[in-house]
Amino acid sequence: MRKKNEETNILPLLLDLANPSPNTGWANSERKSFMDRSPSDVVLALVIIHHLAVSNNLLLSKIAAFFQRIPKFLIIEFIPKTSRWNCTQDLADCIPKLDKLGGAK
Repeated sequence: MRKKNEETNILPLLLDLANPSPNTGWANSERKSFMDRSPSDVVLALVIIHHLAVSNNLLLSKIAAFFQRIPKFLIIEFIPKTSRWNCTQDLADCIPKLDKLGGAK
C-alpha cells in the first residue's frame, strides 16, 4: 500500500510507435515530437516488440535501433514467432553488449 501523496515518477504514454507524434503547433514549435521528448530513464516495452514486428512488418534491427535512442535502460518482453525467427536470438543480435539478464549495457 502506498503512502498518501507519494510520488511514483512514472509517466505512462499511449502512442502509436509505428507512427510517433511529430512536432506540432505553430511553426512546429509548440509541442515537441515523441523523439524530442525522450530520453527517459527506463522504458518498459512489454509485448510491443512482437506487435511492431508482426503487425507493422518492421525489422528487428530497426526496432532495436529505435529503442536504443529512447531510454537509458530498456526492459523488453519479446514473444517470438518461431516460424519466422529463431526464438529471441535474432533480437539479441540486434542489441549490442547484452548482459546476463538480457539488458543493454
